[in-house]
Order: sequence, then C-alpha cells, then structure tokens
Amino acid sequence: MLGKPAITPSLRSQWAVALLFLVFILSALHSLLLHHPDKAGCGHVWMYPTYTKLTGFNRQHTRLGDKYALYLYRDDYYQRIDPGEFKPTGIPVIFIPGNAGSYKQARSIGSLAAEAISERGLSADTQIDLFTADFQEDFTAFHGRTLLDQAEYVNDAIKFILNLYDNPNPATPHPKSVIVIGHSMGGFIARTLVGLNNYTPESVNTILTLASPHALPPLTFDAELTNVYQLVNRYWAEAHSADMIGRSPLSSVALVSIAGGKPDNMVPSDYSAVSQFARPSHAFAVFSYGIPGVWTGIDHQAIVWCHQVRVAIVNALLEIVDPESPSKTKSLEARMGLFAKYFLSGFEPYPYNTKNVAPLATLPEAEQAAPVDGPMTIISATAHTIKPTVIKVNPGNGVQIFSNVSDVDIQLCSASFLCRKVDQDALKVPHSSPYFLEPFQSGFKKTQPSTFAYYLEYTPAQLNGVSYISVIPKTSLADNDYIVINTGVKQREIEVGASYMIFGGLSVRVPAGQATDISLKGATSSLLSYTVEIVDAGQKFSKSVFRPFIRQYVLDPFESKFHVNVFGKARRAFVFFHGLDSPFIGHLARSANNMQENNLHVQVFTPPTTHATEGSDASFEVRIKLDVWGTLGNLIPRYRTILIPFSIAVVLSVILIQLYSLALQGSYTPGSGFKKSRHVEGVPTFSQGLQMLIRSFLPVAVPVLMLLQLLMSFKPLRFVVNLILQAPFLFRNGGVFTTATHLITTAAGSDSSNDSVGTLVPGNPFVVGLVTNRNNLLLLLITPLLAFVALGMTVTVHGLIMGLVNGLVRLLSNALPRGRLHRDDKKDRPTVSAGVNIRGRQVSYLWLTATGLALLVTKIYAPYPLAYTISVVYFLYLVILAKLNRHQYQGLGRPQNDTFINFAESLLMLLLWTVPLGIPVVISWVHTLIEHSFWQPCSSHRNVVNIIPLLLVIYLFQTHYVSVTPARSMPSSSASPPVISSNKYAAQMRTWGVTFFGSLTVYIILYAIMLGFNNTYMLFHLVNIALVCVAVYGILLSR
Repeated sequence: MLGKPAITPSLRSQWAVALLFLVFILSALHSLLLHHPDKAGCGHVWMYPTYTKLTGFNRQHTRLGDKYALYLYRDDYYQRIDPGEFKPTGIPVIFIPGNAGSYKQARSIGSLAAEAISERGLSADTQIDLFTADFQEDFTAFHGRTLLDQAEYVNDAIKFILNLYDNPNPATPHPKSVIVIGHSMGGFIARTLVGLNNYTPESVNTILTLASPHALPPLTFDAELTNVYQLVNRYWAEAHSADMIGRSPLSSVALVSIAGGKPDNMVPSDYSAVSQFARPSHAFAVFSYGIPGVWTGIDHQAIVWCHQVRVAIVNALLEIVDPESPSKTKSLEARMGLFAKYFLSGFEPYPYNTKNVAPLATLPEAEQAAPVDGPMTIISATAHTIKPTVIKVNPGNGVQIFSNVSDVDIQLCSASFLCRKVDQDALKVPHSSPYFLEPFQSGFKKTQPSTFAYYLEYTPAQLNGVSYISVIPKTSLADNDYIVINTGVKQREIEVGASYMIFGGLSVRVPAGQATDISLKGATSSLLSYTVEIVDAGQKFSKSVFRPFIRQYVLDPFESKFHVNVFGKARRAFVFFHGLDSPFIGHLARSANNMQENNLHVQVFTPPTTHATEGSDASFEVRIKLDVWGTLGNLIPRYRTILIPFSIAVVLSVILIQLYSLALQGSYTPGSGFKKSRHVEGVPTFSQGLQMLIRSFLPVAVPVLMLLQLLMSFKPLRFVVNLILQAPFLFRNGGVFTTATHLITTAAGSDSSNDSVGTLVPGNPFVVGLVTNRNNLLLLLITPLLAFVALGMTVTVHGLIMGLVNGLVRLLSNALPRGRLHRDDKKDRPTVSAGVNIRGRQVSYLWLTATGLALLVTKIYAPYPLAYTISVVYFLYLVILAKLNRHQYQGLGRPQNDTFINFAESLLMLLLWTVPLGIPVVISWVHTLIEHSFWQPCSSHRNVVNIIPLLLVIYLFQTHYVSVTPARSMPSSSASPPVISSNKYAAQMRTWGVTFFGSLTVYIILYAIMLGFNNTYMLFHLVNIALVCVAVYGILLSR
C-alpha cells in the first residue's frame, strides 16, 4: 500500500497560491455583485399578447423556412383581430431576439405601442406592425454560422413583410423599408443584414439595439463568429468613410445602441460603443442611466421589458414615423434629432442636440416687473405669488436655472424687452429631495405621473445681447416647488489631475447654488472606480430647496449617470463608468484637431444656502477618492474570458521548464533545480514545474510583464508585435481557417486609408486604458495580477484533477496485487486480443474502429469539438492507466522512466484548458438537435483535420508508452514504458526536437498573453500544431 504523502514545501506554496486565488475570486465577486450595486429600478409591465404565425413565409421564400418562423404581434386588448386576419396596414417593425432569446420578448414594446396609439387616437396607417422572428432560442453568441443563418432569414423575412403591404392610396405609399429592433446578439444581427448578399438595398433605415455587443463578440472561441464581427465592423467603417459620402449604402440608416450599464453581467456594456465604425451623424451609443425618465441601470434580460426603457422607445418610434413617406420614417436628420431628444440627457455636445429657436416677441408691459439685481433669486410658494419676476443679467456671467416646476414661462429678453421663450430648452434631471433617494424614483412610472426636475444653463457667449430673464409661473406653486435662478455663474469647470487620487484622493471646493463641472484629467480607464463625497459641514442642506446631486459622464459613448441626495459619507456616490479606453476595445484614430481626452467628468449640482442669497461666497467641499474595492469588481466582466488564454500560457510555461530540463541533459532534483549530467534521468513533474514558476513569478515575471505592458501601450511597437505574432496566419482567409463569411459584401469603392470615422486598430492586448494614458501606474499591475490569477486557477484545477486521478490510482492499487496487470509467466498471461501490428506495436481493432468512427461521424454529422472532448477524456484514462502501471512495477525490477508520464500529465492539463474553446459550439449543436431535428448535421466545424493531431498523440502514448493490451506478442520489456535510447540518433533527435518544440512553446505563450483574448480560437489551432510536433517527435524518438 502507498504510504501517506508528506506535505512538502512545494505543496505548501501551491496551496498558498490556490488559497490566494480563491480569496481574490470571492472578493471580486463580492465587489461586483454586493458592493453598492445599482438598485433595480425597472417597473414591471402587463399585457395581453397574441402572436399570429405567418405560415405563408415558408421554404418558397427562404431556405430556412422549416427551421425558423415569423410572427406578427398584436395586443389582444387594443388590437384584437379575427383569427387568421393579419393584414398589416401601419409601420413595419421587426424584432430580432438575442442569444437563446424568444420571439415573445417583443411583447413589452408592442403592447405599449398599441396602448399609446389607442390613447392618442392615431390612425391605422401610423400604428406599429410589430413582426418578431422565432429562432427557436438558438445560441447566436456561440456559433458564427448560426448568426449568419439568422441574418439571412431576417433579410428574407423583410422582403416578405414589405410585400404584404398593398395600399392603393397614393397618400400612404407602399413601404420600402422597416425599423429593426434587436436585443443582445439580435442587435448585431441587425447590423449584419446590410452586408449580406440577399439584402434588399434601403430595406432597413433605422436600427435600435438593446444591450448589444457591437465592438467585440461576447466570446472569441469560434473563428467564424470572430471573423463575422471583423467583416461587419469593417463594412460599416468603410461605408461611413469620407470617400463614401453621397454614395454610401448606409447613408440613410440610423443606429442607436442602448446599454444597461454595470447591472448587465452577461455582456460588458463597453462593447455597445459604435463610434469606431459609424459617424455621429448616423449613430450614437447611450446608457440607460442617462435616458431622461429612465435613470437606472438594467440587467441584460430586463432591458427588453423594462417599463421606463420601453416608454422612451415607443415615444421615439411614434415620433419618427411618417406614413406619407415610402420609407415610413422621417429624414435621417429628423430621426437622429428625435432620438437625441428621447435618449440623450441633453448635456451632450451632440450635433442634433440643439436648443429650440422660438420667435422674438415683445414682453407685455404687465409682465415687465422691476428687475431684481442679485446673484441668486429663489422663487417659491412662500416668497412669490403668480406674478412675473424679471432678473437682471450681468455681462460676463453665465446663468443657471434649477426648478421642479414644469408649467413655467421663461424668456430671455433684451434691454427693450424683446424676448424669446426658452422654457422648452430645459433639461429633465432627477428630483433630488428627501423623498427621492434614487434617480429612477422621479422618472417614468406605470400608474403615477413623473416628477421631473429641470435644469437650464446659458454661457456668457449664449447670453450676448440678453439683459433680463423673465420668469412667470403659470400655476400656483406648491409648498415644495422652487425655481432657482443664478445669474452670477463665473467658473463652471474645474480641471484636476486624477493620477494622485490613488494616494489619498483629492479635494475641490465648488460654489453653492450652481452646477460645477470637475474634469478628472487622466481618469480614462473604466477599470477604476471612485467615490464622490460632498461634505455636509454644519448640515447646510437641511433647509435647502433641493439636495445636492451629481452627474458623472464621459463623451464616448454617451454615458451620463445621476446620483441624488449626495451629501455626507453615508450618501457618497460610487462612480464607475465605461468608454473607449476599456480593455480590448479598438480606438479611433483621432485627427490632430480632435485629440481631447475622453476622461471622466463629475458635474456637481449644489443648492443655494441662506448665505448665497445674500451674495456671500458660500461653497462646499467635494472629495474624490479611488474606490479600491469597487475597482476589484470591474475586473471580472472585462477579463473573465482571458483567464483561459492566460491559463494555457501557464501550462505551456511548465512544459517549457520540462523541456529546459531535457535540453540540459540533466536530472531534476526537487528543491535544487537543474544540474548537468550526461544522461536524462527524468524531468520535473507538473507540480514541481508549478513550484519553479511560483518561485520565479514575483522576482522575474512581475517586472517583465509590467515592462511588456508598458511597451505595448506605444502604438508603433504594438503594431509590430501584433504583425509578428499574426504573421503565420495571414493566409487563413484562403487556407485552413477559411469560413463561411463570404456572404459578407464590402462597401464598393471604399478606401479605408481615408476613413474619417476612425481606423480599427487592434487594442492593447493588456489594458487598453494605457494606450492614451501612460501616467496611471496602478494599471501596470493588471497584467501581473491576471497572470497570478491564472496561475492560481491552474494550481487549483491541477490539484483537483490530480487529486481525483491519484485517488483512483490508489484505490485500484489497493484492490490489485503488485504486477497483476502484466505477468511474465506464460501461465497467467491472458489471451491476446485481435489487432494490427504497426512497427512492432500491437494496435487493437477496437481502437482502430473507434478512431475511424470518430473521423467519419465528425466529417458527416457532429462538430469536431465533440470528438475532441471525448478524445481528451480517453487521454485522461491513459494517464490514469500509465500511473497505475508505474505503481504496479515499482520494486519488480522493471525499467522505469517517468519522463513520459510527467510530460503526459502536462499535456493533459493543456488539453483540459483547450476543451472549453469548443464547448459553446457543441452546446449550440445539441440545442439544434433538440429543437429541430436529431438527424440535422452541424452546419460547420466538421473538419477532421482538427482532431487528427490529438488522435496521433493518443496513438503514440497508447502504443509506445502505456500497455493497454496484453504483452504476449511483444517483447517482455515492452510491457512497461521504455527508456529513451542513449545512442547518437536519439541524442540528435532530442536536441533538435527540444529546440524546435521549445521555440514553438514560447511563441504560443506570447500569442496567448498578447492576442489570446481577441483571437482565443487560434489557441486551439496552435495547440494542435504543438500536438503534431509531439506526436512526430515521440514516434521518431522511440525508434
């Protein structure tokens, strides 16, 4: 029996690393999920849905007619129709569900649209005809071919839908385009439509996407999915290039991307950005935090049914429609202006975010009251009745107006009282009072009216020629109503550096009764979170007309988030944000005159105090600090999938250590490292290799990774490194890696070199936040931290796997006597199984049959990741058997060589980390079998070349190093693993093989670390190349 293993120092250090890894993961999860999370603010909805299946849309119209279906939504309460009657008469809108989404998710928007149309008394030709696609809840985020199939089906469906309309009235012409609403991956499918060969030109002119990943796919495990993303984004960038102005196929297409923010844990909201490939005149991205009346973060699924969001969407849809136009929508400029009205906060410097221009009119003499001359005027129920108030505007000062009254007349007047109404320019903001603790509480409600607050601001330049402001409440003010006019605004923006917030934070004083913009220069990385506290000295806010609130914002994408009742430490704001400086997001090649930094801003809205009305210089202290615990939670959504490439790099580093020991022709002694010798006595085990990696991690790996990350923040060097690493795969579009993305067309005549939208540049493979900002040294710790997490995860997984393997070996060893598996005496030898002798090695017919069947099934039916996974499980069985054989022959005089078993254990860990790369495709295929037909073959991933390398390694290990068949027809010595020959041929093979395989291992490690996130699928092919080398080298070495 095996004795109880001693706990060596190497095991202690590995257990310490595993423990630290678990502590880090649990801490990050706590930070992500429980550290001041956004409160759920979405109102629930109810409806009476009915779905009419369009049975006429079958294989006569699309080749996918048997696989998918098309429905027309009607609300049974507002749009009741007779059975079988589904003749559309209004505005065609099609809803595309996301990954594993249902066609029934369209009901939330459809029901509110029907309700709004009924309440507004709109005619039948302005109602929303909402069609929805049934994709049987297929996994589009896992499989590129499934995504292309759905896009092709939707294009065919659009043709069919447009042919359903037959209106002889020339005033309401036949529709030529549809509005597309896409959720999650459905939003990217909507953008894919315009690039397919079966797309009808100008059949799509408006796209609204909800929580859709546009910049990057959620997973980069599938080559076809990754390539589709690259081609679609390139198509859009070319279509919006300067050379395509006036002849772009997307010249009339409007795109709005709505993201849910931090509560969306399925798809990082950073991926919702669209400015990399679309012009601001045609597209923008916005977060639900900043949509007027919504003001809440939303998780991935809730964004479809969230009441506040659907109110904004329906209001916008009903405004952009134009029944008298063939496109059924207004012009692009009008649509983008209306989208800005309903989806943007109004603070953004957006081209269509303009103020209303009202006609000039002379103010009646009855309203020309005596001007009030003072920096602060407060109109309330106790101070004023319903009468005009005229405030004098001092030259050189700005004006800011705060109010919670919607029915008020505000006019800007000249010295002769020639005035222009501006109350329609007021921006909606959340109401910050003791009764509203969250921004969404004053937004859209299902059963109650909204209680907005309003903000109006004019700079000195905008007040040129303005001498007075006239304010007239149209109704009596309630006790809590207020109108605050500040005509003494001088400094409205403060610039401070964000780099020293790491060391204790910063403090800024802001004046009372106005909005002050604090620009945090250098705060560009969405990996960092902050806290903002307004010091409540002396409880200055206890009797103020409203409580302080702040608006955090970045400009690309448009992300505004409000925090209400911000005062004191108990009500401090926790600030996190997104943006183009997020990890792995491609950057725009900005022109020389547009190099402004897209940094974080904190806009502080403070109420007036009693001293402010008297003209004294009242101010408040604002403290901003780095939120370390909140920053920890930001890492998981951005880096969760990069742990697989990093873990593969860790395993390959251990293999590199083993190859180094073999190259030195020395023996490895645990605890003493390598020493020169003339014969190979073995290589370190995987556990011993991990120990060496742990010893060298802190003194060597950390500074190397930090330096490498810093160097990669320079664009020229990053371009050269990316080119070198990707050079071997430049032929992939015409070689092994050719995919079915030939359906994607290109924008004819485009020249991406003159692209004014921006060039899609490969992002920093470490932290993209350092590309434009190398001053924040804290981010240099990200890569070593990720490497340590991958090391800890590898140690933990290896401990679990080897614990099960060794436990099983121990159990079988105790059940079987020593030498029971293979005896030399002829009496006890079992019968030889039938097989084929290949180069003196017995290969059973069962193995040959199983291998042939796996290749055949993969070629005609199943995806190769399925056969690959089964083969990895069989290789695990061989490792168990090899360890069992080694134990059986201990002390029996048989020659032992642990080199192969140690390599096999490392190879097993490498294979286990590559298996997840193919699991999403297997899941997608199994779902297809369940939902459609059991006999339907996988539409892709049937290349048998991808499993042959692993089968060769299994053949090598099974026939040369593990006795899985009786040894009757073989020499007695072949019943146990052979010792490497020490002749000249073997020495040369060992030298050349170790050199080549070591170089290949270094290349794969660098590729995994630098490009593994954006091209994770390539690691599967690189590991396959390594497996071929292992098989060929092993076979030649064993001759």
